[in-house]
Amino acid sequence: MQSLATLLHEITVETGESESQALARVIDAGVRALQRERVLAKLVREEISRSEAIAAVGLDWVLMTERQQQAIEEDIAWASRP
Repeated sequence: MQSLATLLHEITVETGESESQALARVIDAGVRALQRERVLAKLVREEISRSEAIAAVGLDWVLMTERQQQAIEEDIAWASRP
């Protein structure tokens, strides 16, 4: 696994951004990903509604999460068969 410093260097070389600009983008992307994961976890735990999740992260992410949840439930049902 590459170090964060190496990845950041590669981003700066590829984009021509300064290290501080690239780091700011990386932090922003990471925070947004963590927020998306939090929202989708709340959806799965039924702590928020589907419409709230769609408003927060978009329909595509909600649909993907629903498909994954359905697949897990099907796997559990299959494994629980006598």
